[in-house]
Amino acid sequence: MRVMDHLSSEQKKALGFNRHKKKPPSKKIVHQERLSAAELEELMGINRDTYKRVRGKWRQR
Repeated sequence: MRVMDHLSSEQKKALGFNRHKKKPPSKKIVHQERLSAAELEELMGINRDTYKRVRGKWRQR
């Protein structure tokens, strides 16, 4: 059971428990900048070098 279930109404008021708390409205972020396909690939790291372990050493593929 929760702590809130064991408290009296006076104790809940003193501690600030509120059953119907409303979350503040979140502000939506609108991105105005449009990225090209090449920029998106750069951000995602698609064009990065790949390495492989061969006999304990790192070798570029």
